[in-house]
Amino acid sequence: MLAKSIAQSSVFDNARSSAIEAVCECYLNLQLRKSGRNLVAKCPFHEDRRPSFVVWPASGRWKCFGCGAGGDSIALLAKALNLRPLEAARLICRDFGLPVDDRPGPEACRRAADRAKQWEVERALECKAGETYSKVALIHRCIFNLLRNREDYEKYSDLIYWLPQLEHVLDELMSNDKSRQVEALRVAWRWVG
Repeated sequence: MLAKSIAQSSVFDNARSSAIEAVCECYLNLQLRKSGRNLVAKCPFHEDRRPSFVVWPASGRWKCFGCGAGGDSIALLAKALNLRPLEAARLICRDFGLPVDDRPGPEACRRAADRAKQWEVERALECKAGETYSKVALIHRCIFNLLRNREDYEKYSDLIYWLPQLEHVLDELMSNDKSRQVEALRVAWRWVG
């Protein structure tokens, strides 16, 4: 199949289709000079005595060998003007007369829906872990408060057995690892149901 036309491609594809040297000169006023197949200039992002900013027109990429920054024309404009990549791509398209298709495609919509579902699941897990933590902590405090003297330790020896396990479950419920939280919820289920 033939390549997508500019009108059908995304705003990023459209922005990348513009010549990177035009973006360098238009937005950053860089004085690019030829060096073999490449173009070089002094880096606009740091003090440069000798040109360390290299542009590869064939690939539409740039890199500064002084500060290590690099990318495509969108990354260049985003860094130079402190913009998000989407804003930089839109700006390039508008200024160079390229179509700006702001509508997300079906793949972007599916990824957004997947992220929303993932966030919902993580939020539900976080809420359940918080509720369970409160209940298990209450059980732990109650057992601990029962143990006032030696006779209480003998009287409630069965409960003392549970203290280290309760403490472990409390630690796991506060873990950043979701799988450990899920396992702690399974273990805590027998105490808080």
